[in-house]
Amino acid sequence: SESATSFEHLIVCQMRWILLGVLRLSRGRFAEIPDASQLLGNLAHEIANQVLQPGPVDDAAIIASKVNAVFDELLGAIASPLQKPELAGELAAARIRIPHSLVRLAELLRDKGLDVVGTELDRAATFPDGLEVQGRLDLLVRDAQQRLGVIDIKWTRSARRRVAELTEGRAFQLATYSAIADPETGVAADGAYYLLNQRQLVGLNGSLLADDDVEGQSLAETWAKLIRTWASWRDLALGGRMV
Repeated sequence: SESATSFEHLIVCQMRWILLGVLRLSRGRFAEIPDASQLLGNLAHEIANQVLQPGPVDDAAIIASKVNAVFDELLGAIASPLQKPELAGELAAARIRIPHSLVRLAELLRDKGLDVVGTELDRAATFPDGLEVQGRLDLLVRDAQQRLGVIDIKWTRSARRRVAELTEGRAFQLATYSAIADPETGVAADGAYYLLNQRQLVGLNGSLLADDDVEGQSLAETWAKLIRTWASWRDLALGGRMV
């Protein structure tokens, strides 16, 4: 079964994909503390999971209240290293940025008439040629016409990388989530990145999600190219060739 991560491994290096995804080799797990950006991302994801409940989106004041109510509890549970003295500045900034960012996201969803379907949703789908794909969607929303949209939540210092992915047709993770969002109907969902640090909802021009529009290849086109690439490298692997 493939995932957005395994597809990215394949694009970077077929040998890495075979070693990690096919042969299941790894260097093993060891204890390590994530860096501050990863901790902030983990914290923001879990707070979003708590406050963005299925159904119509609450107004800004309620979202802010909910974020403040769970911030310290979740901080201690999943991101306690942020409480170290040397990260005091990062934590102080996060106490301002995370609530403001999630309030902004709620405002954008309300303005676009989008309801929350769910957060941290597991999805799996089967495609032609024996391709099975699974993934976990950060946030799935739906408009009044029942069209679905996938929002991938990112904590990043700069928007440049995600914008470039969309512009250049390399948003493989977003294309994967779009393709598996509705496995029952097989209809691809719209997709966008929500950049927490920048409070930007970035998607392709014409998307039902995008607040900041980007001109680029459609997610459907990116997905089609991705599975053709997968099939080519898979065939080499089946023939006993590792590059």
